[in-house]
Amino acid sequence: MEQREAFATVDGSFGQILAGKALGLYSSNNILLDQTLFGVGATGLIASGDQNSAVTTLGRIGWGYDYANWRSQFRYTTPDMNGFKAAFAIVDAEDYAYQGATTKFEKDPRYEAQLSYATAFDGGSMKLWADYMSQKIDGETGGVEVAEDRIDAYTVGGQLILGGFEAVATYYDNEGQGIGGFGVLGGFETNGDAREGDGYYVQAGYRFAGKTFLAASYGESTLDRDNNNVTAGGFGDLDANEMVTVGIYHDVTANLKLVAEYSKMETEYYIQSDEDEVDVISLGGFVTW
Repeated sequence: MEQREAFATVDGSFGQILAGKALGLYSSNNILLDQTLFGVGATGLIASGDQNSAVTTLGRIGWGYDYANWRSQFRYTTPDMNGFKAAFAIVDAEDYAYQGATTKFEKDPRYEAQLSYATAFDGGSMKLWADYMSQKIDGETGGVEVAEDRIDAYTVGGQLILGGFEAVATYYDNEGQGIGGFGVLGGFETNGDAREGDGYYVQAGYRFAGKTFLAASYGESTLDRDNNNVTAGGFGDLDANEMVTVGIYHDVTANLKLVAEYSKMETEYYIQSDEDEVDVISLGGFVTW
């Protein structure tokens, strides 16, 4: 079983220091404000093959944003400055199976930063954010460095709440992250060059009586073409993931949420001529304690 969070914090007039394992800074708001956080969303990183993979579902990871992931880290967050906050973290880097004729790799720490602004007004609130991450990768063969690269990414987004209406919009741009921020899944061409990608999602919904949230969203993630020895239909051939989701999320109690959700997943390729499509219908509940 994966232990996702185990950390300690020290708070004071200086801000907050966090040490331990927690959700990463980069792309954290993107995933925490996604309607599918308490639902299902995508059932795989491409819309093909066996979708009953017996692993956790993905929401919009790879279908509108990169995965923030749960990372061991040291993080500093400034005090609230009239709605503005900044956070900086040194985190355990992603495990990249870096290519380019290497047999192993060494990873430096990953650096993440976030700048956010939040404010409240009569009948609503607003939040804006911008995140950045960077990580160096050194590929080795027989203890000798034969390749070096760096992955970088940023994301910007905002949330608006006005009465019962809620809206979210985000955009990201990356290099070497692959589809969904997992690195190895389409992050690099077979010759070792990093692939560029970007994506976004938009979401709108209405919360009835503070208990029932009806929402719809659309998002996509794209990757530049890998021109080196690509197999049709694989991650190296992946062009774009697109998904539309409609869902109803009802709070029965503070600890029980009922969910009804529909998503349509589509994957486009550069070489494979046919698009893959999957329809996902999910009904269930979400319990917290």
